[in-house]
Amino acid sequence: MNFDVGRSEQEIAMEQVMDSCAVRSCMAGFGGVVMGAGFSLFGMMLGGSQMDNVGVKEFWRRAGKNAVRMGKGFGAFGFFFSGFEAVLEKRRGKHDWKNAGIAGGSLGAVQGYRFGGPLAGIAGATVGAGFCAAIDWFMDM
Repeated sequence: MNFDVGRSEQEIAMEQVMDSCAVRSCMAGFGGVVMGAGFSLFGMMLGGSQMDNVGVKEFWRRAGKNAVRMGKGFGAFGFFFSGFEAVLEKRRGKHDWKNAGIAGGSLGAVQGYRFGGPLAGIAGATVGAGFCAAIDWFMDM
């Protein structure tokens, strides 16, 4: 059965590009950078008590540094999570909540172990797998 009837070559090529693991990872990484920087700037605007005695120039300097730091963290998480999930999806041949759970658990374990040792790695794996699987299951409902 040919599902490409009525679609142009450009549409088919664009779908193949968007289905690539590398493209998905890069898009998630870029989105994570933007989202992390936005959350950081929003939080700096709300958390004015810690910035009461500084001028506007110093405020924006600190806000920019914090935005870059959080943007890099969100971007890295998005890049690696999306890439690992895409690879799992291609390898397993199906899209379900288990891919997100495995990817979230693996990434949570690495992050937890990196920042807090073996016990934190176990906790990170548990929380990461549960959270990511629940979000994916909820989004697919």
